[in-house]
Amino acid sequence: MSELVREYNREKAELDKRFSEHERSLDDERKAASALLMIEERRYGEAETAEIKIPTQPLADFLIAHAKKHGPTPKEELRNAAALSGYFPDGEGGRTIHTTLLNLVRAGRLIETAEGRYLDPMHLDLDMNFKEGQEATT
Repeated sequence: MSELVREYNREKAELDKRFSEHERSLDDERKAASALLMIEERRYGEAETAEIKIPTQPLADFLIAHAKKHGPTPKEELRNAAALSGYFPDGEGGRTIHTTLLNLVRAGRLIETAEGRYLDPMHLDLDMNFKEGQEATT
């Protein structure tokens, strides 16, 4: 048993040494890249940073509020409004909007019209066409 422990400790020490060497190498590369970046920033001046918007409410609440304020709204307009409000800083958010809207419709917090617009159920026009399976409830 002690032979297995010695073998384990030897292999562990070897792995630790290789990891440490690799870590030093990566740290050196990071320092070099940072130095090059500082040189470029001095040469061309620092780029202006855009102000980052941080959403103040959950996406679902934002979509409901937007639909209440603007009436029947297409999905694309809801996506654009959410993106402008900072909900998708790294991408377009199409899947997130789609999934959130599906959940809101299923929960009865929004209604989808036959034309693909979303509206607050409290502001219904009873002459509207709804998607199959939905009905006007007030």
